Amino acid sequence: MSTLNAFVDNELNLVKVALVKDDVPIFMDADVLDRPGQLETIFAATVLRKDTSFYWCDIGLTRPGLLSLEKGFQSLREGEKILVQIKREAFLDKGEASHHFAKPVELTRQIVLAHQGCLYFAYTGQFKPRTALPICALSQQQQVLERIYTEVQQHGLASAPSLILPGPTVLDRFLKELPPRTPVKIATPELMLKAKTFCHVYRPDLLDYLMLERSGLWAKEGLDEIWQTCLDDIVPVSMGNILIELTACVTTIDVNAPLAKSREINQQVLGLIAQQLMWRRLSGNVIIDFLADSPVQQQIIQKTLTTLLKVDRPAWRILGWSPLGWLELQRPKRRISLNMVMQQYNLRG
Repeated sequence: MSTLNAFVDNELNLVKVALVKDDVPIFMDADVLDRPGQLETIFAATVLRKDTSFYWCDIGLTRPGLLSLEKGFQSLREGEKILVQIKREAFLDKGEASHHFAKPVELTRQIVLAHQGCLYFAYTGQFKPRTALPICALSQQQQVLERIYTEVQQHGLASAPSLILPGPTVLDRFLKELPPRTPVKIATPELMLKAKTFCHVYRPDLLDYLMLERSGLWAKEGLDEIWQTCLDDIVPVSMGNILIELTACVTTIDVNAPLAKSREINQQVLGLIAQQLMWRRLSGNVIIDFLADSPVQQQIIQKTLTTLLKVDRPAWRILGWSPLGWLELQRPKRRISLNMVMQQYNLRG
């Protein structure tokens, strides 16, 4: 029978979390301890002007917001205030690091409430359960979420500040999606207090499964070595390596090994590539350059990778093989990658 365990540790001001199934991580995340998640923060945006297919908005940040004309929502007037969220986190590559250019922040009026569990459709006033893996019981959360949103609405948008409701921290995001009765091992008393405070309101089913361990929890569980592979561009395999490079528009994964053993190597690296896609929290456009193989073997590779990635959310779309022999896949780019988080806060190992 499979066993699940969750681990929470810290490194300086960074919180690291992992969900492990049968001693193999199936999810990893990290962020600064108390930084609210940008995606689930609710803003009161002021409409500045309308262009052909979007609105320019001010949400109190250094760069403007860009709100698309979403189906089902009424038209907006200049100066009007509305509730919005950031559609996806900023994605900066080396070429965009200067202050001379800053992309607008993409916004949406479809609100994912903090400690998600429900997706709120503002134009119908309905809550619908979100489909995400792992799935946790949502019945106790929905009443809390409805009350929070009602209080926000009663605040009065006209006089509301830009920041209405901060999103959950990395620890909150992790705890809210754990399967019921998952043991959670926590490295420090400070993190234990925060976990108990969150679970008391949103996940009371986990309170009896929170366990205080000692510092150095990740090293003890063998997670440090796995963590480091998520920060390195080159991941070694027998007789070769895979090279993972990120840019603003695409992530490339290049399999390097002797061509004489291409079939054997391609099959060997499939599991590793799937793990790295999930562990590194990669998204957007991805191309994988496997070693040259026959069309029949290419279809086997595609089918196997599709199966391996079924547990990851948001779901991947496997687009198939390009004329140049690359396997192409894509999913919405909502969160920035684990590597980018570490670079943002100068915490890369």
